[in-house]
Amino acid sequence: MKKSRGTWGVVVAIGGAIAITSAYSGNTVLAGVVGVLTVVVAAATFMKFDRKQS
Repeated sequence: MKKSRGTWGVVVAIGGAIAITSAYSGNTVLAGVVGVLTVVVAAATFMKFDRKQS
């Protein structure tokens, strides 16, 4: 449980940092793409872990 949650946190943190940096540099398109990718990767990681549990 801890390992998967930690991985999820790292993915969100990295994606969030890139999205924030992109937004500040004025690249809103890149920020949006990175934001969506981060959510997709985080969801996939969470679902994979969820499936393992059941």
